Amino acid sequence: MFNKKSLKFDFLLSLLLVLLLFASLDYAQAVDSTKDKQHHRFDYRRLDPNNLPPVQKYAQPKEEVFPLGYPDFIGTSGTNHLNKITTGTGVWTELNPKVPRVTYLGLHFVNKDTGWACGQSGAVIKTMDGGSSWTILSTPVTNLLLKTHSYNGQIVLVTGYDGIILRSSDGGENFIQVTSGVGNGYDLWGVQMLNDTLGWVCGLNQTLLKTTDAGLTWQSVSTGLNQHYWSLDFIDEQYGMIACGGGKILKTTDGGSGWTQIQAGDTRALYTIDVIDSLHIAAAGANGKNVYSSDSGVTWISNSDIPVFSATNCIDFINADTGYTVQDVYNIRKTTNRGQSWFGLPINMTSEWYIQLLEDGTGYSCGEEVGWIYSLNFYKRTNGLENWSRLFLNDNFADVFFIDEENGFAISGISSEIQALYKTNDGGITWMKVQDAPSGNDLLFLDSLAGFIGSNLIYKTTNGGVTWYVPNGGQGGAGKIFFVNQEIGWAVRSNVIYKSTDRGENWFTQLTSLTGSFTSIHLTDSLTGWASIIGRRPFKTTNGGANWIEQTDLELWGTVDVFFKDYNEGWFANEYDNNLLNTTDGGITWEVVSGVYGPRRFSFFPDTSRWWTLGFSNLYETTDEGNNWNDITPPFQCLQNLMLLLIGLVTVLEVGGTS
Repeated sequence: MFNKKSLKFDFLLSLLLVLLLFASLDYAQAVDSTKDKQHHRFDYRRLDPNNLPPVQKYAQPKEEVFPLGYPDFIGTSGTNHLNKITTGTGVWTELNPKVPRVTYLGLHFVNKDTGWACGQSGAVIKTMDGGSSWTILSTPVTNLLLKTHSYNGQIVLVTGYDGIILRSSDGGENFIQVTSGVGNGYDLWGVQMLNDTLGWVCGLNQTLLKTTDAGLTWQSVSTGLNQHYWSLDFIDEQYGMIACGGGKILKTTDGGSGWTQIQAGDTRALYTIDVIDSLHIAAAGANGKNVYSSDSGVTWISNSDIPVFSATNCIDFINADTGYTVQDVYNIRKTTNRGQSWFGLPINMTSEWYIQLLEDGTGYSCGEEVGWIYSLNFYKRTNGLENWSRLFLNDNFADVFFIDEENGFAISGISSEIQALYKTNDGGITWMKVQDAPSGNDLLFLDSLAGFIGSNLIYKTTNGGVTWYVPNGGQGGAGKIFFVNQEIGWAVRSNVIYKSTDRGENWFTQLTSLTGSFTSIHLTDSLTGWASIIGRRPFKTTNGGANWIEQTDLELWGTVDVFFKDYNEGWFANEYDNNLLNTTDGGITWEVVSGVYGPRRFSFFPDTSRWWTLGFSNLYETTDEGNNWNDITPPFQCLQNLMLLLIGLVTVLEVGGTS
């Protein structure tokens, strides 16, 4: 019997993510009159003091968002690949992404290879090979870190919430927190080192700080402007500008001894500024506002708003004409006419916080989670081309299937921001995107050549995943595909059961239910099988699906998975009552399995006496064909999805939705 579950060990581990609720903070920002609404995300109390995740979201303990094993791995380098692990001891190891699963708001590169990024929960990471691998750096804080900068690659500064300034003198190997002189509510949004000793920091409540000893000590500088200071940029030790609330810009030409206030366009806040040279300056901010000056800031052109309907978070020009912005939504924007018009680049990225373009044509950006998923939004371009590509393979994976120990596929679900099919030929060490392949939520291969993807359509390949097509009758799609042997298979989606008798070349409808949604299907042989369904009672067939009979004597209204080891004994995962049900008489009577809460999906070892059921937030194992169950929930923190494939009894591949 060809049983998908006997060949692949896959399960979806869904741990409850903390809901992104707006925190009600008492911090007032009366100095900024702008109250523009942000789109579907947090502005981290820039415009609205309440538009902030709860503190437990952006300042979680590191043990909850850093890779498993923290802090033992600090200072070690992790790759961006999915890797294979072996287990048998009950010890779990996180394999990917091997960096903290947080939002990153700031980055800085001193050259095309060496750079740092910082974000939530005190996370700071470093790369020395252009983003191919990253080292997690130790910091003494768990609060939100906003920006980072280095002049020489040795002195590294990181600023953050509530007056945090971190300093490293060894490229980030060791950070200490230095006294800033400001505290709670004084978030530090801008930092820049101008040489080995001179640097500046700016932030909320007209905060402006200066150091002359490489960041060891900081002195407060008064400018006379009562606004928030969001960003600063100096082109040398004397000439610099600060982007402020109220549409104001502060300018100095004497190293900060004196400051001139300039009104740049309307009163909407400016969050970012780029002093391109002594004459040309670009700035942007709330709701896509962007202004440009060609005379050292004496006069400003108010360009049409960048068409993003949200805050522009960072602006960076590579010359007087050509520049880039990133913003809350609608990905990277580019101008070639000094901001008179902006167009989006054809890349699938959103919710960015920072962008940096280097003189050699390399570029980097980092950003926010997409939707509810921490997606590690890091992108890179090379050689001055608009070939932006992701640095982390971190899709919301839905399924995985291995043909043998070395060759397998992983697929990101149709709800994933990035939808793609990936293939590995080395046991999961490296993954390659399959070009022009569909995405989906279900994967199944009959052998090394013939495979299926269940999505809004049914897709089939006959050449090992190189190309895919929709077979006859596959237009209805599938959420679950099951083959009882090499020729005969079934698929379910919504209220329909489909069947194929010719290796999936043709699919025909066996049953259309008036109500309910089928979730899974399993047959013990070519005749007898069951279908789980939400909104109705389970269905059973004894004639290969010619007739599917609803089991009206069963008070089960929310079955989400089904497995029968033989004609008599089987199990239902019952979502409605959050329990596991077992029958030993072919489905006539069912008993609740004690000690198992909230099962959602079954997964099997090649030896089917040992299998697992995934609960709503628990994982249970049986080693005696379901007679007894043990809770073996692994300590995966803040993962939304985890898919595993068991190759043998000890080899496991991890491809989590957020790892």
